[in-house]
Amino acid sequence: MSELQLGVIEYLILRGTTIRDGGNYPSIDVFSTDRELLRAYDDLLGWLSNGIRLYRDSDTTTKRLNDVYAISTVPHPEFENYTEGSTSVESLSNDCLKATIITAGTFVGNLFGSLQIDLRGWDADSDRFADMLAEIGYDTVSYDGDGYASDNHTHRYHYSDDVLVLEHYDAMNLLDEIDLSLETVAEPI
Repeated sequence: MSELQLGVIEYLILRGTTIRDGGNYPSIDVFSTDRELLRAYDDLLGWLSNGIRLYRDSDTTTKRLNDVYAISTVPHPEFENYTEGSTSVESLSNDCLKATIITAGTFVGNLFGSLQIDLRGWDADSDRFADMLAEIGYDTVSYDGDGYASDNHTHRYHYSDDVLVLEHYDAMNLLDEIDLSLETVAEPI
């Protein structure tokens, strides 16, 4: 398994994917109504993925629902390290972090903004995720009740504890470290 594939697997586990442990080795199932998203996962996972399949047809469940698609991985011994779910991910690899920032990161502010990582709805505990960021040198900031996390204008807050905030310079360093451009996460000015 490549580093990229492992990073994608860890990202999916942090999001809250299903880990099946019924055979010789565990496998992973990912469900979504977004077929294109699953296609991207399928491409990144390569030989680990069994391909995209229709899981639930909206005609058989109810007309008001969308079709649900799924991909599953081949069983793999490496997945035994992740049977406890998101708490099994012990550190953030660059590939896992890159996938997280692409899907959950937003740069807020004009010239000196901050990076917000929205983990609402994820299986990962935001405090644990913040600890893993701190382990690689990136501290998050918290809401102080006045609109900023400190007296510095680069420390913008978010009211939700499940949205982690990196101040401007840490955000720029992190984006550089994982080889992402600011345009990937910033809204156009």
